[in-house]
Order: sequence, then C-alpha cells, then structure tokens
Amino acid sequence: MSYFLLGMLMWFPVLGPLKELQMSEMGKMIYLFLMSIIPTVPAGWLAFAGDAVYRSYDIPYRMWGMSVQQDQQIAAAIWSTAAPTRPAT
Repeated sequence: MSYFLLGMLMWFPVLGPLKELQMSEMGKMIYLFLMSIIPTVPAGWLAFAGDAVYRSYDIPYRMWGMSVQQDQQIAAAIWSTAAPTRPAT
C-alpha cells in the first residue's frame, strides 16, 4: 500500500488533479528525467560489481544454476527498466 501511495505522490506534480499544483511543462520534463536517472546508480553498481555485493548471498548452492554476477546483472536490468515506474525510495 505504501508503494502505491508513494507512487501517487511521485506522479502528483506531473499529473495531479489540481492544475495550480502541477509543474510547468519544462519542469515536468526535467523532473521525469531526473526520476529516471536516480535508479541508474544502484543498477550500475549491481551490473558492474566484480563479486557478490552481499557476502551472505555468495553461497555455493545456486538455485537456478546461474552465477552471482549473472543474477546481479539480471537484477540490475530489471531495476533500471522497472524503476522509473515506481518511487525512488
């Protein structure tokens, strides 16, 4: 429920019901651009990490047979494509 409410709050300055509380068109473009850039930092960190990011995650048994690096790269791809649709918290 909190993700839904935070998502609504994130989109309020762009698509809110009150026109006087919305940003200008240029402000909306800059705001949406910045909201898509913020998740790039942790996604890049996951994608290009040489070893396991979390020590407890580096276990010998892997559920689907993929390496830690492959799993982190898939997580980074999901994060960078799905993150712009959710709040950056």
